[in-house]
Amino acid sequence: MRRYLIIFLAILFSIALFFLTNYILKKLTKNKHYNFLETLAEDVFDVLFKDKRIGKIMLQIEKLEILKDCTSVGIQITKKRSHDKL
Repeated sequence: MRRYLIIFLAILFSIALFFLTNYILKKLTKNKHYNFLETLAEDVFDVLFKDKRIGKIMLQIEKLEILKDCTSVGIQITKKRSHDKL
């Protein structure tokens, strides 16, 4: 029974993360065009790192069908929160 609860919670977490990511991307791209995925990624990092509980983020972004001979072009970046001395 406990195993099913863990699986259920993992699924719920994945769904919540999906909707959070979509919300952030829609909010960021509503009034701004991004020429570079890296610029969009930096803005996503800035939004997510406002939450002090987040220490590390692995972000993967893809543009689908952007080039003629490719199905997608993308980046994957991992960042850790910098711990500045107070």
